[in-house]
Amino acid sequence: MTALPVLMGADGPAAASQGGHGGLPLLLGLVALVVVVVAVSGWLCRAHPWVWWPLFGVVVAVVRLVGSWRAACEGSGLSVPARRFSRYGVIHGSSRGRRSGGLVVRGEPLRMIPPRRVGLRVGACGLAVTVRLHPSQVPGDWERAAEGFAHAWRVHAVRVSSPRPGFVRLTAVGFDPLRHPHPRRTLAATGPAAVGSGVLAVPVGGTEDGRAWLVDLRARAHWLVTGATRSGKSTLTARVLCGLAGRPVALVGIDAKGGMELGPFRPRLTVLATTRAQAVGVIDALTVELADRMRACAG
Repeated sequence: MTALPVLMGADGPAAASQGGHGGLPLLLGLVALVVVVVAVSGWLCRAHPWVWWPLFGVVVAVVRLVGSWRAACEGSGLSVPARRFSRYGVIHGSSRGRRSGGLVVRGEPLRMIPPRRVGLRVGACGLAVTVRLHPSQVPGDWERAAEGFAHAWRVHAVRVSSPRPGFVRLTAVGFDPLRHPHPRRTLAATGPAAVGSGVLAVPVGGTEDGRAWLVDLRARAHWLVTGATRSGKSTLTARVLCGLAGRPVALVGIDAKGGMELGPFRPRLTVLATTRAQAVGVIDALTVELADRMRACAG
């Protein structure tokens, strides 16, 4: 009989060798992808935090929140002992095998229950967590622990509010929105279409938690702007005047600096007083106008 050559053995080891080395390029590709993602995330965090937060920041913040919740609550004293455990224990003394008395001591129980999270909402620059309070807890306890939560979650700041009795809301801001204002919101606040909620409502900027700062003279008619030098008083005044300039309102200015602050707005101002005598005359005229309007409303 003629022997037939067997060729399967030659391809078997080669195929196995190729299969053994096939996973190495895939592993290197995954490592390179992770490096690229981390680099892009770091660049976006520094240059464009409003883009970085929804893409990367919120995921990392939620993971840190869930992973550190129990430890952060226990470290801040916000956890309570389970029902079958207590903070108090009794140490019994013994004399010749008999109990002769005891000492009540206070310590940490074996099992602690952290407060329960009942809601999570993601925002444009942060996230909000609603927490159910344990009995005897107040929002002030959480305000004292806010800085600890900010460090645990690696966010810019954590603000505490109480939406209703028995609950608190922890609002975490992922980055500083005052240092990195939203470009589109800034253009909308300074553009001609920024009307706000009424004729007397002017958007003047943003708050430390990323919301729009609206000066509504109808909701709050009197504003007192104070602060140290270079704290932004003149900038705020100029922003309000620019917002009201295109609206059908009368603007009266009193500038005790001789018009140095409000002089550029003279073409739009109804009246501008730059001396003490002019200021007295303007105030007298406004008082007369106010009295006439009160009589009209009363009649």
